Amino acid sequence: MKLIITESQLENLYESGELTTSPYNVDMIRNDWRKVYKFKTEDMDEYEVNLHEMDEGENNWYMSFAVKGPSDVDYSNNIIVNKGRVYRVMSTIGKVLKGFIYNHHPESIQFEADERRLSLYSIYIKKNLPMNYKIQVNSKEMVIKKRD
Repeated sequence: MKLIITESQLENLYESGELTTSPYNVDMIRNDWRKVYKFKTEDMDEYEVNLHEMDEGENNWYMSFAVKGPSDVDYSNNIIVNKGRVYRVMSTIGKVLKGFIYNHHPESIQFEADERRLSLYSIYIKKNLPMNYKIQVNSKEMVIKKRD
């Protein structure tokens, strides 16, 4: 029996969280207090990453991301797509987060999710944070903070 590994499967053999899978192209919509990043997968699933300032002028942000639901209007963070695109989606979200940190130097970014998803997200984020940031994770939220 011969094992054949496709190029996309080979990309996924790298260690989780390394952002070695090429990200999707991202469109950015922004205003002073909210940044929205949108991207589509090969299957035309539409994702949206939102960052909004929690306290005006404090540079503390709340992050969420979601996929467009079947209503074609609403985005939801409770939808499980399960099409094998997790590495590329996470690579894209990592790219967005790194760019945001580089451009805005936030004091903190808060993110909430279920425990299973937080575990995956924290793997990616821990490995790709700038050195002057740290991450704190509990069962329901993750906070990225500037180091003192």
